[in-house]
Amino acid sequence: MHLMCTAIPSFPCLLCFMVISFSILCIFSYFLFVSNLSLTETNEILGFVAVLHYFLSPIFVAHGFIPVLLSNLLFLVAASYYHYLNFLGYDVLPFLERTTFFLYPIGMVIVLSPILTLSGFNPSRYFMNLYFSQRL
Repeated sequence: MHLMCTAIPSFPCLLCFMVISFSILCIFSYFLFVSNLSLTETNEILGFVAVLHYFLSPIFVAHGFIPVLLSNLLFLVAASYYHYLNFLGYDVLPFLERTTFFLYPIGMVIVLSPILTLSGFNPSRYFMNLYFSQRL
């Protein structure tokens, strides 16, 4: 039997998820820092997006076109920024050539985002269901 999560998950569940996510982001940011990226800038942006998503999750998981559009826009910005940071990290390594290859996924995200928005796919609702649903 599969139980679906409610529109707004419980506070302890979200708090635990945010602590684990922030820990993973810190570890990820350390490896970005090793690649000559700014640790402070990475944590500021990714932490801001996580907090923004937490407080706006009731809006993002609602039914309708505007929540779908806002959720897809947030994920478009987050995915683009992630790939841009990877590009900046690998671009400074002198032994790598053609590092612009790391920017190609941004084009795919830009092309897929309107398609997913018009089809009604809500990534916030999908990931909230993935993270907080319980299987018995």
